[in-house]
Amino acid sequence: MTLSHYRQDFARWGEAQAARYLEALGYEVLVRNFTAQHAEVDLICRFLDGLVFVEVKTRSNQAYGPGEQSVDKAKLRAIKRAVYAYLENHHPDAEIGWQIDIVVVEGNFGCPEPQFLHFQNVGASLDE
Repeated sequence: MTLSHYRQDFARWGEAQAARYLEALGYEVLVRNFTAQHAEVDLICRFLDGLVFVEVKTRSNQAYGPGEQSVDKAKLRAIKRAVYAYLENHHPDAEIGWQIDIVVVEGNFGCPEPQFLHFQNVGASLDE
């Protein structure tokens, strides 16, 4: 397996673990890997009366820093573009609450019990 394939498989594993974690908390995963406006949202979930757009970062160690630090303002702006596209296409007439969360999955590939860090509503203070 090449390094590129390993990274893709590791990221997919992390997204699956994050989905499992969120579902255990009562989130309903609606969409995986939504792409629009040159941006991707890893998971789109329904929780309570709103939508949660989730960026998943998977880490096996801290060599590249904490996962949450890799989601900078530029990344959040890109995610927001995809959020607006999703809302326009799927909920054009609805006033629906939404937020952007980050879920960091920490563990080795295939680890049965990874650790999760969940940062909620991270885009709330981002300037438009």
